[in-house]
Amino acid sequence: MAKVNLSEWVKKARNKAGITQEALAQKLNMTKANISAMENGRTLPSFSNVLAIATLTGSPLPHEDPDITTTIKSDKETIMVPEYSAIAECGFGYTENEDFIEVKGGIPFNIPFLKSLGVHTEDACIIHAEGDSMSPTIQGGASVLLDLSKKEPVEEAIFAILRNQNGIVIKRLRRNAQKEWLYSSDNPNKTLYPDLFAYEDDRIIGRVLWQGGIIGL
Repeated sequence: MAKVNLSEWVKKARNKAGITQEALAQKLNMTKANISAMENGRTLPSFSNVLAIATLTGSPLPHEDPDITTTIKSDKETIMVPEYSAIAECGFGYTENEDFIEVKGGIPFNIPFLKSLGVHTEDACIIHAEGDSMSPTIQGGASVLLDLSKKEPVEEAIFAILRNQNGIVIKRLRRNAQKEWLYSSDNPNKTLYPDLFAYEDDRIIGRVLWQGGIIGL
């Protein structure tokens, strides 16, 4: 499969939606020069940029198959869910890999299985977890399946969250006695992995529903 050109994807998504560089920049809280740099290949979009552009333009996420719903020839009920190099830290946040992403290809999933999880094929993607704070539920280095349509907080569910200054984290959502949202680690060592307060400008990327063959998260 040919490697995805993210610069071309940004430009095609914007043009297909009929949005100018200025308009897209305003919606993303960027400058026109930032958008131009992405489209010319001088810089690459971050994972959060890609998600925002896909949402704003109505374009499917970039992937190496012609269509995210394209079935594998040998199995009409299997699709390739796009896999990205983005890393979500299961600790306090991971910013090193947030500067850019690559489309790594995809992982085959059975369509009825995705439906059993309540995931529409166009809303599914794979990123990678890092760290021990969500152990034993999620292991460091695991591939995790996100449902990008699930952006409303649900108590006791696990989400990938973009924190304003701390990159992407994977945490279980809980409330304290004051009904404030907390990001909680499944690791029982609360000295190393204390609960974190949610910030007003944090943004839920999607709900985590699967990791490396383990479901029921």
